[in-house]
Amino acid sequence: MLLLLVSVSMIGGLGFALMPDLSSDDEVNLSLSLPTGTQLEVTRGYVLDMVDTVKRVVPSSTYEAISYSIGGGGLMSSENSGSLTIMLPDLTEQTMSANEILDLLRPYLNEDPNAVWTYSSGLSSLITDISIEIHSSDTETARTVSDQIKAILQEHVPGVTNIETDADEGQPKVAVHVNRDIAADYGLTPSTVATAVQYALAGITATEITTFSADQSYDVVVQIDPDQVNSISDLGGILVATNYGLVRLDTVADLEVTTAPVTIMRENRERINSVTASVLPEYSTSEVQNAIDLALDEYLLLPEGVTIDMGGSMDTLMGYIPTIIMVILLALFLVYAVMAAQFESLIDPFIIFVTIPLLLIGVVAIHMVMGQTFTLFSIVGIVALLGTVVNNGIVLIDCINRLVNQHVPVRQACLQAAYGRLRPILMSTLTTIFGMVPMAFFPGEGAEMMQPIAVTFVGGLITGAFLTLFLSPTLYALFHANKDKHFDDPESLNNQLREYDMRQATSLDTIVG
Repeated sequence: MLLLLVSVSMIGGLGFALMPDLSSDDEVNLSLSLPTGTQLEVTRGYVLDMVDTVKRVVPSSTYEAISYSIGGGGLMSSENSGSLTIMLPDLTEQTMSANEILDLLRPYLNEDPNAVWTYSSGLSSLITDISIEIHSSDTETARTVSDQIKAILQEHVPGVTNIETDADEGQPKVAVHVNRDIAADYGLTPSTVATAVQYALAGITATEITTFSADQSYDVVVQIDPDQVNSISDLGGILVATNYGLVRLDTVADLEVTTAPVTIMRENRERINSVTASVLPEYSTSEVQNAIDLALDEYLLLPEGVTIDMGGSMDTLMGYIPTIIMVILLALFLVYAVMAAQFESLIDPFIIFVTIPLLLIGVVAIHMVMGQTFTLFSIVGIVALLGTVVNNGIVLIDCINRLVNQHVPVRQACLQAAYGRLRPILMSTLTTIFGMVPMAFFPGEGAEMMQPIAVTFVGGLITGAFLTLFLSPTLYALFHANKDKHFDDPESLNNQLREYDMRQATSLDTIVG
């Protein structure tokens, strides 16, 4: 009982996470974001510098190739972004995992505050560990709060990395504000000016050429040479046809360089911004989430009209809890109902049920030894164990009942059953444990998700099965201490049934004779 209480108290120390750490990745992805307006060549220099850093820091034998890409050029391009991918060999040939390579590169990713490097590796990029949603109708206020939360995470919360916010400055755009009075003097409307700009930049099909020999048609698209539109002044020089000849675009319109958000997220018609972050491997998601809650309560003062919601993997895990509790209760009820029907008793299934919490001792112990956090898959393993760990108790209690029905004293029956059923219990338990060992301790490629289930099985069966040998007979002796006193009681149900069976057998022998 003491071990059980200690184990329950230590569950919180294991930490909780939605998914186990996924280390069997075949690539490492790095993404670069520079301030808006950064020239393409500057971005290229940052990316190439990181390529050189990877080649210098990471042993060449640990990866197969390095590829990179940089935002394309043009007036409306994303020249301030780039990416880099480190291709790793097959899992069986890897000398360093993706997480170990990230640990080597992490100190070099934040050297320049203007260059924001974020990283991911394979399947782990599909999971958002930390997500904080900011709800506000005021875009500027939401951006300010997002920046404050990002700064708080960086300064006051250990264990977080890869902090991003979608409330950034956005991509550059050129807004064309048509001066309606001047345009009207030239016989133009805003729509005709917009059409002229669209035709100039995107082009228009002027005619079609058909070759009779090959019977093929080709569109003739007329547009401005893209190389001639590299600045806002070049854009202002676009000629627009009017009733009085051609005029420059900047004659009838004002051109302004602004920014547009890359993505706009809405929920229930309300715009939201998000701050996301990843958790370092040596920290648990629940531990970091608690630290974030404390830091935001202490350092963040929300303006009026702004609310925040916590999301991420922990929020997803908490959403599963009601369903998991219902599944566990349903499993317990079904197991109890089956045992009660088979034993024709309500006390004997209860004796076996008392041994179920013993599996937590092994589950917590093996998670601590292996340094694993408690995940959703660990809970799935516990649900599966509910129907497995009671098997040894069923075998043991059934043997004790048969001995007691043969008028063996309860105490002696408990000792005799525990000794007689020791070998089959050990055989069934050890075969299950050894069958789970490869998956629990030597997982292959992509087996990290199944490993917590196997680990939970191994730990739970070790304690649940072996402690059942001691606890079940003890509880049986306590609950049925007076059972052997009714061996000769003619009013006891067993003796009445036995006497009835004997009379029926005697009557049958008489009839046959």
